[in-house]
Amino acid sequence: MDAAAWQALWSRAMRMRGLTWGLLGFGVSLLGACKQGKPDVQGDPANAASGAEPVATAVPTQPPTASAPTEEAREPAESPTSVCQVEKEKVWGKWVTERTGLTVTELPNSKYAVGVAFSNRPAVLTVKPDGDATLLRLEGVAGAKVSKDLTAQVGSRDFQRVTPFVRDGKTEAFADYRDRLKDGHRRIACGSATSDETLLAFDGVPVMDQLEKDRKAAESAAPAKSAAPEATDAGAVADDGGKALRRIDPRALRRLRGAGEGARREPKKLTEVRDCRTFVDQRRDRVWAVGSELVGTPQGDDYEWEMQLFVRPPNGGRVALHSAKLGKNPKTLHTLESPSAARLGDGYVLAGRYQGGALVWQLNADFKLQGAMRRYSKHPSLFRFTPDGSDLRVITSQQVTNDRWQIASQRLTSGWAASLPIIDFGAGSQSEPTLARAGSQRWLSYHTGDRRKAGLMLQAVDGDLNPQGNPYVATQGDQQIYESVLLPLEGGRLYLVAMRRDNASAAPELVSQVLRCKAPG
Repeated sequence: MDAAAWQALWSRAMRMRGLTWGLLGFGVSLLGACKQGKPDVQGDPANAASGAEPVATAVPTQPPTASAPTEEAREPAESPTSVCQVEKEKVWGKWVTERTGLTVTELPNSKYAVGVAFSNRPAVLTVKPDGDATLLRLEGVAGAKVSKDLTAQVGSRDFQRVTPFVRDGKTEAFADYRDRLKDGHRRIACGSATSDETLLAFDGVPVMDQLEKDRKAAESAAPAKSAAPEATDAGAVADDGGKALRRIDPRALRRLRGAGEGARREPKKLTEVRDCRTFVDQRRDRVWAVGSELVGTPQGDDYEWEMQLFVRPPNGGRVALHSAKLGKNPKTLHTLESPSAARLGDGYVLAGRYQGGALVWQLNADFKLQGAMRRYSKHPSLFRFTPDGSDLRVITSQQVTNDRWQIASQRLTSGWAASLPIIDFGAGSQSEPTLARAGSQRWLSYHTGDRRKAGLMLQAVDGDLNPQGNPYVATQGDQQIYESVLLPLEGGRLYLVAMRRDNASAAPELVSQVLRCKAPG
């Protein structure tokens, strides 16, 4: 039996023992109360000792519309033989927005701020070095688009990321989101989480959709002899994901540009920000962004399309990163997914997924490119950058098969390797790793099983991230982890933050634990 199975068995045995003694104590109490004429439920010694709240018998399947997420403290019992002991556990609220994920900003004085969202409402969890934490739910200014609720009849919102920062001693955040309205309107915005101040934004009808509307208008206004040709004379264009193919007729485009008999206007280049992400360098008081922009360049009666990836520096302007040629009739419109960045020397390192691989750039202090772009294949997950002494370490996971992932990592002091070294954690799937260094001991957290419906493990590792000693199983029973992050605390302790469901149908919760873990040896 391996360490993980042994710890799970031990935890189950402890829970069963506690339940047996609790029932026995209740029976004795009930017997005594019956002799006095009524049961003394409030005198149950199990509840009096733990201070635990009553356990709910049902969990709603839809998020609440009026009430705010609840907060509760829990003190789970741990086996004295476990690698880690939970000193404190807290549920910060239900219906945490899983898609938004967890975004960490390192603050001065060894504090950390974690950006999250509850039902598409931004919030910031601030963690002090001693493990005390506070949750601030941010309220938007009246009338701000970022604060408006979108009903199903109006459209939908994807909250991509909440990035915390502190300005003049006040906790604030940036929000990156996408609105898709039923009338065809789209809003892409990266900016303030409480107002409509943006670094990058697109607000309108997507350019390809507008071309389609113009084509239909031209066809309805044209005489019958100018009807659209057969499908063999037209190109196919797809919206996101390659769905709902539509036809754009080159002759319809000529009519659109004609502006009437004998007149002709030069077509303009078309641009549309398709996605963006905000980054905060709190120590240098800098805010910048990376964007993915669809660009259509007129070529005769058609457009040549490309996706341009770029940086928007703190003082404005634009730094080109990469351009992907899409041709005249692109079927899918990939953007830079899950970008991440960190300070590296006087500059920065930036990484993100694109078309199944990862692209990596280095920028100097003025956000100019240094060296050539690197590409890593093997379908990596999010790249995380973690200070490790005087080094900066990148850590990620790579997909080996459909249901198996492996952890990969390297130090960046000596530059990027041709391929990221794999860390051997044995059989099974390990994904979504995070690294924290508590004192001199490094600890690695990772997901087991399904990457987004996972169990969660903590493992002591050496300087090369090789496992040391037994792992700690941080989940029990049917608990599932969607995303998690591990942070260091003073005194060698750890702070674990996770998006967790207690079973597949339960509401997702934001949960934190203060852990005291025993270093190997």
